[in-house]
Amino acid sequence: MIMKKKLLELLTVAFILFCNFANAQNKTTEIGISGSPSITTIFGTRGKAITGYSGGIILQQNLNKRLSIHTNLSYERKGFSKYGHYQDVGYHPYGYGFHTAVNQFDYLSTAILLRANTGNKLKFFVNAGPFISYLIKASSNVLYEGSASKESLVQTKNVMRFDYGGTLGLGLSVPIKSKLAISCELRENFGIQNISADANKNSTGYNLGGNITTNSINLLFAITYKISKNNKI
Repeated sequence: MIMKKKLLELLTVAFILFCNFANAQNKTTEIGISGSPSITTIFGTRGKAITGYSGGIILQQNLNKRLSIHTNLSYERKGFSKYGHYQDVGYHPYGYGFHTAVNQFDYLSTAILLRANTGNKLKFFVNAGPFISYLIKASSNVLYEGSASKESLVQTKNVMRFDYGGTLGLGLSVPIKSKLAISCELRENFGIQNISADANKNSTGYNLGGNITTNSINLLFAITYKISKNNKI
C-alpha cells in the first residue's frame, strides 16, 4: 500500500510539473474531451470480454512538429463475464445450477504518453506510456440459469484499489478549423498489477490462484482546441 501511495504521489507531481511546463513553454498546448467504446476483459479469470467505455478530458503539449506529450483524466469501465456453476438449494432443486456473472470495474484513470506525429494537415500518430487507475467501484450482476432470480453484488473490497500498466495507441488527427481538430485512435491499455485483493477466492471466482490483470482495447474519439503560444508550430 505504501508503494501505491508513493506511485500516486509521483504521478500527481508529474502531472503538476507537466502543466507548469506546458504553461511555461513558448509552444502549442491542446485541450479537449475524449470518449470511447471498448472491448475489455480480465486476464487470468478464464472469462469472456464485455463492452466497456471511457470518457474524460485531455491535455497535450506539442514540443515540436513531430513530438508531443499527451495526458488524460478519464472515467473508465472495465470488466469481464463468466459462466459457471453454483451450489445453493434455494435456487435449484438438485442443489446446484449455472449462472452468468457480468463483473464491472469502474476506474478513474490517467496516463502520460509520448506521442510521435507525421504529416502536415492530416497527422498520423503513435503514442506510448504508463497509466495508473484508482478503483471507484467493483460490482457483479449475476443471472441464474433457469430462474428469474438476479443478484447484484458489490465486490470493491475484493479488488485492489490501484491498477497500473502500459498504454499503446495509433491514430489519425484531422483539423476542422484553424484551432480545432478531431482524432480517432485505436488504443490498448494493458495492466501489469494483480488486481485481486484475495489471493484465494471471492464470491464470483475472479481469482484462480494466479495473477489477474486488466486489459482494454478502445476506439477513442477526441476533439481538441489549440492554445497557440507560437504560431510557427
